[in-house]
Amino acid sequence: MKNIKLLRLAIDYLTQHLKQSISYVLVFAISLILISFTLMLYFFIEVAYNLSDVTLAQGIEKTGRIRIERNDGRNDFLADMAFLDALYALPEISAVGAMYMGSPSTHEGFFGTLYEIQAGHAQDYSYTLSNDLEVLYINPTLWNLCNISLSEGVPPDDLVFPDEEDNYQYFIYLGNEYKGAVELGEKFTTTNPFFSSTCEVAGFIEKGSQWINPDISFQLNLNSYSFDMDYTVVMINAYNVYEALFSTTQDISEAEELIKETADKYGLDVLVGSLKDLHKNSFEEYEIIIGYLAPLIGVVLFSAFAIMTCMQTVAIYNSQKDYGILLSTGFMRADISKIVIYKTVITAILSLAITSIVTSLNVSNWVSGAPSSYISLILWGRILPAVGLVAIAITLITLIIAMIILKRFTIVRLIRG
Repeated sequence: MKNIKLLRLAIDYLTQHLKQSISYVLVFAISLILISFTLMLYFFIEVAYNLSDVTLAQGIEKTGRIRIERNDGRNDFLADMAFLDALYALPEISAVGAMYMGSPSTHEGFFGTLYEIQAGHAQDYSYTLSNDLEVLYINPTLWNLCNISLSEGVPPDDLVFPDEEDNYQYFIYLGNEYKGAVELGEKFTTTNPFFSSTCEVAGFIEKGSQWINPDISFQLNLNSYSFDMDYTVVMINAYNVYEALFSTTQDISEAEELIKETADKYGLDVLVGSLKDLHKNSFEEYEIIIGYLAPLIGVVLFSAFAIMTCMQTVAIYNSQKDYGILLSTGFMRADISKIVIYKTVITAILSLAITSIVTSLNVSNWVSGAPSSYISLILWGRILPAVGLVAIAITLITLIIAMIILKRFTIVRLIRG
C-alpha cells in the first residue's frame, strides 16, 4: 500500500513539472531511436542472410548466379536453353535456370480470373495484396532451387509440353490460397492478335512456402530477398537468358570451373558469382554506413546521458523542499529514494514505448508485405531487446548519480530548499 502511495507521489511530481518531464522523455527517446536505426542496418543484413540460407535448398553458400556476357548484344534463345540443359545434366548441378517477376494487368485474359479470387481475400491480408498479381516465370529445373513442395499436383520435372505451333501451352502452379476456388487441371485461355495461349493448373503450392526473388540483393527491404507464395502464380516457361541462378552439391569455386567449361562448348562467355559473396559485399557497404553513424551516435548518447543527468539533478534541487517536508512528516530517506526511482523508471518506460512504436513503424514499412515472422524476428528478437538493455543501463547510471546527490542533503537543507 505504501509503495502505491509513493508511486502516486512520483506521478504527481511528473505532472506538476510536465514540460520538464516531456523534455526528459523526448531526449531519452531520440537517443534510443538513433540506436534502433543503427541496429536495423546491421540486423536486416543478418536476418536476410539467415532466412535465405534456410529457404534455399542447398543453402546460400552453394547457390550462385551465372551472367551470360554477349558483346554483340543479341539474344540467342537456342544457345541459352541448350547451355542451361547441359548444366542441369551435370550431377554436380542440382538446379539451374532463369526467372523474372511479372505483374500482369488484372484484365488480361486468365489473369483477370485469378485476380478476382485474390481480391476477394484482400481484407484478410491487409495491404499485402496489391492490385496486380505476383507472377513468377521460371523453367522447370529451377523449381528445385528452393525448398518448395506441392500440397497437390504434378511436379515440374514430370510436366509434358505439347508441341503445337498455333497454341502455346503453359503450366502454372498456384499459391495455396487459390485451392478450392480453382480446380486442379483447370485451363485458362487468352488470345492476342499474334497467337493464343493456354495455361493449365498443374498443382497447388504448400502453404507458407518461400521463394528467393531473382533480384536478391540483401538490401534493407526484405521483400527484395524473398516472398510468400500463398498468392503467387508460378508459370513454367522458357525464354531468353542473360542471368540465371543455380545451386550445386559442391563448392561454388569447383562448380564455377564446370560452368565455364560447359559455356565454352556453346561459345558463351559467363561470369559466375556466389550469393554468399553478394551478401558479403552488401554487408561491407552497410558496415561503412554504420562506421559513419557510430561516432555520431556515441556523441548523441553521451550528450543525452549528460542532459538527462543534469535534468535529474535539477529535478532533485527543485523538489528538495517537498522532499524535506515529507521527511519531517514521517517519511524515510528510503521512501524519497523510491519516489525518485519511480519517476526515473516511468520516464524510461515512456521513452522506450515511443522508441518501440517508431521502430515498429519503420521495420514494418521496410518489410511491408513480408511474413510476420520476419518482423517479429527483427523487432522482438534483435532490435528492441538491445535497445531495452541500453535504456536499462542509462537508467541505472542516472539513478546511481541521483542517489549520491540525495545522500548528501540533510533534512534541514532539504526543508530550506
